[in-house]
Amino acid sequence: DTPDPRVLSLDLTLVCSDDKSKQATLISYPVTFKGHVIKDMQIFCKNGWMQMTRGSSINMIRIHYPQTYTSVVPGACVFRGPYSVPTNDSIEMYNVSVALLWSDGTPTYESLECNVTKSQASNAPEPEASPTSSTPEPEATSHNQRKLIDWDVFCSQNESIPAK
Repeated sequence: DTPDPRVLSLDLTLVCSDDKSKQATLISYPVTFKGHVIKDMQIFCKNGWMQMTRGSSINMIRIHYPQTYTSVVPGACVFRGPYSVPTNDSIEMYNVSVALLWSDGTPTYESLECNVTKSQASNAPEPEASPTSSTPEPEATSHNQRKLIDWDVFCSQNESIPAK
């Protein structure tokens, strides 16, 4: 399969933090590809779709890490997981898949991930935690990069998301 060339032109950033009390932020900057612009942007959720908030020049959505002690208000999203990273047992992986609708009416899909340091037994954030950013890499050919990753986010349209 030849990858959709529009994916290479995307300017998507998933800003992550090892401090799971903070949210990850998925940001999409304006892109034009052969005269077409992104008209609509949604993330795939276990229970449907969630519209990304449109700003003056960017689209963005905040995604909470799963917590055992809190629920998330309606209109928010929570990562499911975490998933293990086979090559490094001190890292947890969280995924999000995005659907973008272009002005010519055709869609593009992309998956991004947050790789964060596993919490210690106390669930305290790592003192040296620093924000990381993960953007799609055009040369990546792993199986997960080219398929929509299983519904890894739960989004709340009208109901609160219960604590995990």
